Amino acid sequence: MVKCEKLKGWNPLAFLSTFDYTESHMAEFIVVHSIKVATEFVPETFGRLTTIGPRFLVSAGNIGRRVSHQVCKCSCGNLVVVVNGSLQTGYTSSCGCFQKEIASKRATKHGMRGISEYDIWRSMAQRCNNQKSSSYTNYGGRGIVMCDRWLDPENGFTNFYTDMGPRPSPKHSIDRIDVDGNYCPENCRWATHKEQARNKRNNKMITYAGKTLCLVEWDEEVGIPYTTIWARLRNGWSVEEALTTPVRRKKVLQ
Repeated sequence: MVKCEKLKGWNPLAFLSTFDYTESHMAEFIVVHSIKVATEFVPETFGRLTTIGPRFLVSAGNIGRRVSHQVCKCSCGNLVVVVNGSLQTGYTSSCGCFQKEIASKRATKHGMRGISEYDIWRSMAQRCNNQKSSSYTNYGGRGIVMCDRWLDPENGFTNFYTDMGPRPSPKHSIDRIDVDGNYCPENCRWATHKEQARNKRNNKMITYAGKTLCLVEWDEEVGIPYTTIWARLRNGWSVEEALTTPVRRKKVLQ
C-alpha cells in the first residue's frame, strides 16, 4: 500500500481520469499509457477503504509478474494504492489509520499511566521477563513469572488493577505470599516494608532471652528499628548489645 503522491512519481487520480471506464469494452483490460487497466469498474468498500477507480496491473518487484492494484479513498480522507488481493482477503482495510488508533487506545485505554500502581505493574513485568533488568536474576532467573492474565498485551494492567485494587498507602508495595511463587492474584497482596521483611526468603531469625524472632518482630519487641538491629549485627555487635542498646537521638541544632 502506497500513498498516491508517492507512487513512483505519478498521480493515479490523474492517470485514471484519462480512461473512460464507463465505455463498453470487449476485452477485460485495455492498455493506457503502457499500463493495463480493467474495462469495468464498480465501487466497492473494504473496511474503511472505498475503491474509486478500476483495477490496473503494475509490476510487483522481482516476482516477475504484474499484480492488480486499485486506488482507494480511506474514510479518514487519505488516498492510497492497494494490492487488490489484500482488499479481497481483508488484509488491508484502512490507509493505516486504524492500526494507529488501536495502538493509541492500547497505550491509554485505562487512563492510569503514570500512577504508582502502573509503575509497580510494569516493574513486575520487567524483573520477570527482561534479562537486562538488574532484578532479573532474583525473579525471572529463578523461574518467577507473571500470570498470563496480568501479562495480557491489551488488558494486563487493567486486570492487575481489578484484581489487586489501589494500594492502601504510599508505604505499600506488591508482595508475594509464597516467596518462591509467581505473581498472580492468589499469591499477591499489598504489604508494607515491615510486612514484606517478615516474608523474605533470606529472613534472619535471632534468638535472645529464650525467644526466636525475625528482625521485624524484634523491632516491634524492643522498639529499635530492624534496619538498625541488622546494621549493628553486621558491624560485629553481640545480639544482646544490638537488641538492648538504646538508639542515640540526633541533636537538633538550634
